[in-house]
Amino acid sequence: MAKVYSERFFTANGIAVETAYWVPSGKRAIVRSVVAANTQSEAGYWFFYVAGNPTYYRAYQALPQGDSVDMRVVAYGGQSIKVYTSAAALYVTVSGYLFEDPAMADAPEGDVSRTELDHATLLPGMA
Repeated sequence: MAKVYSERFFTANGIAVETAYWVPSGKRAIVRSVVAANTQSEAGYWFFYVAGNPTYYRAYQALPQGDSVDMRVVAYGGQSIKVYTSAAALYVTVSGYLFEDPAMADAPEGDVSRTELDHATLLPGMA
C-alpha cells in the first residue's frame, strides 16, 4: 500500500521572488490548496506554476485581501512547483499530498496532440 503524506510544500513571499519546491524522485505530489494573503495596502500579484507551466494567477488591489484556491494539480518526481510573488506583504502557501511512487512515473501514459488553428469554429447551435 502506497504511503500518502499531507504536506505544506512551502510559503512564498517577497518582491520579485520565485519560490520552488522540487518533487523528490520516487514521489508524486498533488497540490490541493493554494492560500494567499495580501496583508497590507499594497498592490501585488502572484503566479503558480507546475512543471514550468503557468497554472494559476491572481492580482490584488492595494488593500488587504486573500484567497483560498482548491485544486488538484499533479507534479511528478523531478518536476517543480513554483510561486512567483511581486509584493513584500504578499504570502502564498502551497499544500497538498505527497505520494510514494515506486514506479517513478514522470508523466501519465497516453498521447497529447496540439493543433494550431486559423480560427475557432463555433459549436453547433452557437452561431
